[in-house]
Amino acid sequence: WTVEPSDSNAASGQDVTLHCQADGYPLPTIMWRKAVGDQPGEYKDFLYEPNVNYFRNGSLEFLHISKESEGYYLCEAKNDIGSGVSKVIFLKVNAPAYFPQKAKQMQVEKGEQAHLQCNALGDNPIEIM
Repeated sequence: WTVEPSDSNAASGQDVTLHCQADGYPLPTIMWRKAVGDQPGEYKDFLYEPNVNYFRNGSLEFLHISKESEGYYLCEAKNDIGSGVSKVIFLKVNAPAYFPQKAKQMQVEKGEQAHLQCNALGDNPIEIM
């Protein structure tokens, strides 16, 4: 490896790049594959997905990443000489806290009780103050 792939974390909506580079003669071909399901083992070719750029140097760039991109990825470098090299990495996509409902106006009579709700979604831990 000239740049060995490694696990990565990103917040939903961010851009993230996975790197994978190998050297050899002839120059190896780099191929990314994504695990089928949520466990490593069976992989599908990862080509021409929306919001994903594949670069000649082996980097895989996700634009405005979403939770659907989370999972195991396999990077393979082969040049038909020997067996090549491969590595499995995990891409974790974190969902930041957000409010599913925007501001809501309430009216209450003076002296009456009001019940206020504050619901937030995202990956744990979420703390509402």
